[in-house]
Amino acid sequence: MRIAIIGAGYCGLAAVAEWTAAGHQVVATTLVPEQVSRLQAAGARARLARGSDRAQMREVLAGQEAVVISVAGPFGPSGALDLREWEDTYLGTAAVVLAELPGSVRSLLVMSSTNAYGSAAGAASCDEETPATPTKPHEAIVLQADEQYLQAGNGRAVCVLRVGHIYGPPPRDIASQLQRMAGRHVPYPADSAVSLIHRDDVVGASLHLIAIGARGIFNLVDDTPGSRSEFYNQLIQAAKLPLPSWDPPGGLPRAFPNAKLKATGYQLRVPTYWDSPEGIPPTSLNS
Repeated sequence: MRIAIIGAGYCGLAAVAEWTAAGHQVVATTLVPEQVSRLQAAGARARLARGSDRAQMREVLAGQEAVVISVAGPFGPSGALDLREWEDTYLGTAAVVLAELPGSVRSLLVMSSTNAYGSAAGAASCDEETPATPTKPHEAIVLQADEQYLQAGNGRAVCVLRVGHIYGPPPRDIASQLQRMAGRHVPYPADSAVSLIHRDDVVGASLHLIAIGARGIFNLVDDTPGSRSEFYNQLIQAAKLPLPSWDPPGGLPRAFPNAKLKATGYQLRVPTYWDSPEGIPPTSLNS
């Protein structure tokens, strides 16, 4: 299969390596000059390109059979964001890609985020039918882009993945995140869903859903139990670091069920954090 990845970063690099090894032809774009050589080494035909650039996207998309949109809104060093950049990254890319998709494309898969649900209208458990109610401007931008893709299928299989917090080998390992959280305030409700997903399941589930022609929204999260504060506090305490503080409970979903994904026949490669190569065995936390 000929696959284009628009915005090949952490997960995109792993996807290139796995998909090309399986015989697929992958073209991948990035905005990071240093990433081009990494993508090429992994087996992709890689180039610098912006999703909102019509001429660049026309060249990248030509002759492709599947397209993966994996762009990410930029955050500044202090966590600040530029909404104009987010609009260009998400809405600009959506407008251009949908306008330039050739007839050869049969499947379009969009990497979104569980953040697009926002407060989910107060629902404690947020499945794919739960109304998305963004509470922040950047969440609304992501949701708007999702809706534009879903409404413009034109006979193609369009699939939006609401992806949880991605982790895996460095630099996205959980252990390195603990240092940044320890002793600080984490601006999430203590009872909000931990909603993790391993990088390898992002790669595996994406190709699976493309292959079966999946349509609609799918939550892509694993089965790690507990709330966000319970999960991280346990690890931080085991590392003998000061515990963080959290926002009061309430306001965000406490679970993102993944039953719809599993019903397609996909089996999680890493069912929970404790099953991951990077995970700390639960028994060692009490030793």
